[in-house]
Amino acid sequence: MPATPRIDITPAQEALAPVEPCTLIIFGGSGDLARRRLIPALYNLMLDGLLPANFAVLGLGRKSMTNEDFRATLREGVLTHSRQPLKEDRWSVFTERLFYLAGGNEDRQTYAALKARVEDIERQFGLPGNRIFYLSIPPSSFTAVCEGLEHSELAVRRARPYARIIVEKPVGRDLSSAQQINAVTGRGRHTSVTAIMLALPGGGWIVDTPGIRSFGLAHITPDDIVAAFPGMAEAAEECPSGCGHLGPPEDPDCMLDTVVAEGLATEGRLRSLRRLLASRAGLAEE
Repeated sequence: MPATPRIDITPAQEALAPVEPCTLIIFGGSGDLARRRLIPALYNLMLDGLLPANFAVLGLGRKSMTNEDFRATLREGVLTHSRQPLKEDRWSVFTERLFYLAGGNEDRQTYAALKARVEDIERQFGLPGNRIFYLSIPPSSFTAVCEGLEHSELAVRRARPYARIIVEKPVGRDLSSAQQINAVTGRGRHTSVTAIMLALPGGGWIVDTPGIRSFGLAHITPDDIVAAFPGMAEAAEECPSGCGHLGPPEDPDCMLDTVVAEGLATEGRLRSLRRLLASRAGLAEE
């Protein structure tokens, strides 16, 4: 049997826009995911030149640890789980940007201490106040954390400096709990996690997005979604005013079916579009 050709999974070296300096705050920072996945991934981004030169990482967890304890734990994780070997000179640069704070997700005092610590780190490194909050915690804690971030003004809705919240899947256990999480985490934004793109040797890409989640789509209209599907937007212009483009019975006079009838799109393409529209409308898939 001929040997299976090996696929090079080294990330494609393409020109990327510079990443703005920022502070990453990891809720669940003392947990297994941070040690095995998140920090090794950040370390590899630094080695690949994809991490901003000015950054800081603050782990928040229930365990009592010093910065030195936290860094030693993460070093073990990088040694075991990094796709690239640990380089002492690079690790020494990386590790001085790692910090830890002990606190409970439901404790209001945690957010006052967190705000003071984040602002102190930002002053220390001259960071502009851009913040990314990674919630590597159970979904049952999402609401308490998002409300704590909002009430403490750690995460303020403004263009600059920005604040982003990333939640780790699963997002809820059923429709009701997912809607509750969406109500406190969305606020007109979307979040994606675990997105990987790998170039194939013969051309094309493998796109792995097992953790993609969308939130706060109230500001997106059905026509915005339709516009992302070539060939559909023209037909949508002939739909009645207020058409949600879901087709019968919700929108019996929707004109998108004519696109399929005229051979301009497949039925599968139209079903994909309507699944997105139904998700935005909060309707269960059949």
